[in-house]
Amino acid sequence: MKILFFIMLAVTSELPALWAQSVFRAAIPKTWDEAALADWATPVTGLNPPPGPSSEEEYHRAPLGNQSSLSAGSVAQSGSALTSAQQKVVLSYFHDVLDGRKVELVDNLFQPDCVLHFGSSDVQGIAGVRVMVEGIKTTYSKLATEVHDIFESEYRVVVRITHRATGAGVLRSRIGNHDVSGKSITWDAIVVFRMKNGKIAEDWVNRDELGVLLSAGILKAK
Repeated sequence: MKILFFIMLAVTSELPALWAQSVFRAAIPKTWDEAALADWATPVTGLNPPPGPSSEEEYHRAPLGNQSSLSAGSVAQSGSALTSAQQKVVLSYFHDVLDGRKVELVDNLFQPDCVLHFGSSDVQGIAGVRVMVEGIKTTYSKLATEVHDIFESEYRVVVRITHRATGAGVLRSRIGNHDVSGKSITWDAIVVFRMKNGKIAEDWVNRDELGVLLSAGILKAK
């Protein structure tokens, strides 16, 4: 009797496992072979994200639904060792071209068909950028740009900046032209750049125009 009891106990203890195995096999497609079954049943201990595009062309060719899985670019503060080549181009535009008045560097930093979008107008092409920089030189005797944040994702670079300038001529705004000679002017801005082949192809400028007018004394705060 004792032997029969232990035999029955061994059989009944195997029943849950046999039942679970039959349910597991019934849930998978019959066309799977044993190797596929083993791979499917193996616990996953870690997954690596799909690699990002190796070029700008691959990025733009990626289906819209798949672009959310593309790897993000590096994030770096100004002056960090992580500053990328794209960020260095953007920083050179502010510090060398605008602040340093080195118009000759424009060709090295911008695509020939570049477009810069401002609130009321656009600047197009290398020639347009040169004219814009020359205009800044006549409006301000001194310009200094402080970069608070700079980061990028794929072929976009974003900066948050503060401009500090000393007026030297006529400031053109949406409400008219104003002489700002000798006046200290400060304003903030956020700029989004689209890069192409290591140069600036397009940007969108969102600046505090009210702050410009208030800082220059053109408008009075109540």
